[in-house]
Amino acid sequence: MNILNLKTNCLISHSRPKGGRSRISYLKKLKKPIVFVIFVVLCAHCQVRAQTTTTSIDTMKSDVVYLKDGSIFRGSILKYYPNATLKMRIHGGSKVTFHANKIERVVQSPYGAEVVEVEENERRVPIIPENGFTHTASLGMLNGTTPWSGDAIAGLSLHYTLGYQFAENYNVGVGSGVDYYYLAQREMLVPVFLQMKRTFPWKPSFQPFISMAAGYGFGLTSEDQNVIDAEGGFLWHPAVGVALGSSKDYHWQLDVGYRWQEADFTFENQWWNRATTTHEMTYKRFVVRWSLSF
Repeated sequence: MNILNLKTNCLISHSRPKGGRSRISYLKKLKKPIVFVIFVVLCAHCQVRAQTTTTSIDTMKSDVVYLKDGSIFRGSILKYYPNATLKMRIHGGSKVTFHANKIERVVQSPYGAEVVEVEENERRVPIIPENGFTHTASLGMLNGTTPWSGDAIAGLSLHYTLGYQFAENYNVGVGSGVDYYYLAQREMLVPVFLQMKRTFPWKPSFQPFISMAAGYGFGLTSEDQNVIDAEGGFLWHPAVGVALGSSKDYHWQLDVGYRWQEADFTFENQWWNRATTTHEMTYKRFVVRWSLSF
């Protein structure tokens, strides 16, 4: 009995080392595949994190507009015309437009790369200073009809206006010139007026504006046409137009308006005992005007 137990114990004791070596050998065999699997999992995880990080950086990238009043706007620039306007879509989807005069600087986040201004756009931008004097010379057509017969008559207007630009898009000025309401009979006046203009920045080569002029027109006599006396009167002239980009130093303007002017002209008839005739006029003319501003 003891001998049997001894043999059994010996068998059991001999079988344990053999089984242990088998498991160790088996684990050694599994070591390389396990390491390979762990390596693959780690690589895949790193790749996913890299993609996520890249996506986050791309998402964080945005154009940043710094205004002179300290405001900061982040989003995507849609249109940028140097010296005119900048249009962008801010985070949230809203679209906003800024005049160049209000912008301190424009950068791109997070790398801080300056936005490059386009030279070819700059050539077509009407240069309207934020503050400063402006000079405008204009030629207008004052064509109309005679009050007694309705016949078409030709008229002409030549003006110069000295203005001052302020508050970004507003201009106030004084002007004068000469108005020929009836060239054939020399019905001429010298207007002196005050003008207000409001510009609406839209595109660099097309900026609408409205204007209003009011003042007094002084009548001129003419010996050639026997105008022996001329009295002027009040005038007013509202208009709408557009500023057309031309260069960095000047731009053209085209506007259509309505001129209202009072005047009296006295003519002497040399064939009928120097009898005189007085025309009491109230001119109401649609005016097409072409101007150069610098």
